[in-house]
Amino acid sequence: MLPDYKRNDSMDEEKGTEMRIEDAKVTVEPVHTVSRRAIGCVVGACFAIFAAVFGVTSTGVYAAAIGAGAGNVSETPWFSNTAQICQVILGPLVSLSADLWGRKPFMVAGLAIGAVGAIVTSTSHMHQVALVGVVLTGIGFSPQGLYVAICSEVMPRSQRPKMQAIFNIASSLGGTMGIAAGGLYVKYNVVGAGWRMIYGTLAIAYGLACITIFLSYRPLQKRPDVSAVFHQRNPALVLDLIGVALLICGVPPLYYGLISALNPYKWSDAHVLAPLLTGVAGLVAFGLWEWKGNKEGLLHHALSEPQQLAGINFLWFFIPSTLATPVFGWASQRFKEVKISLIVGFGLFLVASIGMATVNPDSRIAFRVYAAIAGIAFASPLTLMSVCAQLAAPPQLLALASINLLVSRALGGVVAVACYNAVSKTKIAALVGPRLAAAVTPLGFPSSELAGLVHAAQLSGAEGVAALKELKGATPAVIKAVQLAMRQVYADSYRWVWVIAAPVALIAIVLVLLLEPIAPMMTARVDAPADVKNDAQTSLDREIEAI
Repeated sequence: MLPDYKRNDSMDEEKGTEMRIEDAKVTVEPVHTVSRRAIGCVVGACFAIFAAVFGVTSTGVYAAAIGAGAGNVSETPWFSNTAQICQVILGPLVSLSADLWGRKPFMVAGLAIGAVGAIVTSTSHMHQVALVGVVLTGIGFSPQGLYVAICSEVMPRSQRPKMQAIFNIASSLGGTMGIAAGGLYVKYNVVGAGWRMIYGTLAIAYGLACITIFLSYRPLQKRPDVSAVFHQRNPALVLDLIGVALLICGVPPLYYGLISALNPYKWSDAHVLAPLLTGVAGLVAFGLWEWKGNKEGLLHHALSEPQQLAGINFLWFFIPSTLATPVFGWASQRFKEVKISLIVGFGLFLVASIGMATVNPDSRIAFRVYAAIAGIAFASPLTLMSVCAQLAAPPQLLALASINLLVSRALGGVVAVACYNAVSKTKIAALVGPRLAAAVTPLGFPSSELAGLVHAAQLSGAEGVAALKELKGATPAVIKAVQLAMRQVYADSYRWVWVIAAPVALIAIVLVLLLEPIAPMMTARVDAPADVKNDAQTSLDREIEAI
């Protein structure tokens, strides 16, 4: 039997409230309409993520051109992955701070620093200065979790799949534009600046995103009470500075060790082993610290409570991903489920990984088909895993939950790319000698020139052809045989990327099966309404009236 209170259904409908019984008390949750201010918040967040993904994809895909243009080819990997490294290290700290003191200052400051960094790199004439700008640009990538958070908290919970779908469309469009525009800049040396135009455009995108966020996002100045999830008072522990320091000790050395393997050091060289072991130790220490040392840090334990292509070829991935995103978002919101959609997504990624592991240099159509399948697959977890993490987290830690999800993806990207490079280089080193010898020996190529042939064959473009022509016995038939053999060597080496990826997708499918239904949590509740003043007053009036 219901507790003894009077309920006026017509009054509830008129005032837009929901009543529920909790611990024999009545709690009133206001139902908010989607206001212009909330839409403005979403637009600003989408603009910011477009700028961030534009920068990551363009600087990642065209990192070789950027490294050569900046004056030091050996530092190419740092141009492509510094943004993700900055996100891994700074992202949780920024988001945790935003949960405590508000989102807007950190987003505006981060985007402004990112714009300044892009200007520094685009105008630099020394590679050291260019790298400083890259680091500053990476800082602009670190508040990414905040963009995800405000897209969710200013809208009703029931509309979060749709909001994340819109957010992911902006992200995919940023990736598409980054690849397309960056390719044009590099290929045609636009306005005589070439690769510098990538950073010039990035500076404009970050600047516009900063202005959009500054003008459109007007949240409640005072953040919700976080005393329910933060009990410690030491600022160093609240901000988890020890955890940040351990990440700094772990991620950069690990990345440096992996990219230095066979570039130019052997695996057994101290230049590889020392940073590799240091990085692993740092990450292990970080895990132990977050597990046992600080329960309210970057990996706040409340987050685990129950309630809570190279170049243009990548367009075959991003365009289908953009088109598939609204489908997954609509299906999840329409049927109030994520499990089936995630299984479909990871299942398609498993199919794409197996298919990619079988392609050969002449399999262009198959490659594009599998890339499109992977793009469709990517749309599902990218959209819906945010929904799962945010619905499972306390509203007071929404930004921290969002950034931890994104950091796991960024950390996976940093480690995976470095591992893939190491594996592919190891396979190339093992295959190139025997394959080239088998290809050119029957054509009468002298064995004394094989060492020079191996070196020349791995040079790219006109430089490689010129080096081959300088070798004794390098007839046109030999050069053609070398080129065909190298294509197969690269194909047989890079397929291991997908051999590694397939089991990961299979593990993801198994873990998704353990998810609980989200339908009960998809209500009309808004965690951080955009129209704060009026809503807060009417909410108070309703609670008094209910009592």
